Amino acid sequence: MAQKLLTPQEAAEYLNIPTSTVRIKARQGLIPATKVGRRWRFDPDLLKKWVQEKSLQPKFPHMA
Repeated sequence: MAQKLLTPQEAAEYLNIPTSTVRIKARQGLIPATKVGRRWRFDPDLLKKWVQEKSLQPKFPHMA
């Protein structure tokens, strides 16, 4: 059975950020998103993986 894709509103709730930010980041290719027709949709598994990867990155770049 195929997994349900999230709407921008549902993705915003999951990420705890404003819906407008979700749409902007999707448009910029900064978060994993898919266009279905003219609407953004988000795979919950890809969002979860993206959040985990982002949380492992250092907050500030190290100066050499």
